[in-house]
Amino acid sequence: MKRVLFIAIEEYLNNHLQLKIDTDGQFVFHKLDTVKFMEQANNRIESGKSQRTLYDFILIYIEKLNNRNLYKSNGVLNEAAFYRYAHIDKTTWSDIKWDKIIPKKKTLLKLIIALHLNEDEAVELLHLGASDFSPKDIRDQVILALIDLKCYDYCDVYDALEQYRSIYGKNAFENIYDTREIK
Repeated sequence: MKRVLFIAIEEYLNNHLQLKIDTDGQFVFHKLDTVKFMEQANNRIESGKSQRTLYDFILIYIEKLNNRNLYKSNGVLNEAAFYRYAHIDKTTWSDIKWDKIIPKKKTLLKLIIALHLNEDEAVELLHLGASDFSPKDIRDQVILALIDLKCYDYCDVYDALEQYRSIYGKNAFENIYDTREIK
């Protein structure tokens, strides 16, 4: 991982998070300024703004990406190009499209990176996928730092997560990308 990116992630973690010990004796990251943000996000989602499906949400943000490589020459979305771009297998994509599954958090995090979502949008996508960022999960906090830094290159994300896995131990969390995906 680029040293500059590692330093930027560390600055984000130091400036935006506070490490505390919860009632179970576990270390937990607490956002210094986001209790109000989380309440607003939850209220927005519960108020009905997010009545769309996860697939609908993804389509909206694919369009906002404005990545011509994801479209066929006739202007129609090339879904195969997108799910390969997001490092999601065809079966998982199909299940998301037809609302057959609630995707794993790992898949949702890949979508967040691929769609270049900001923190608000990422929280909304996770809610649609019945998940959330956890203050106990260092992987989540690193991903939030990368989002804040607007770092959406999957190689950089992979490297950053591997760097933190080496610090916290290989069993601390699973990288969202498989080494076979990084080529």
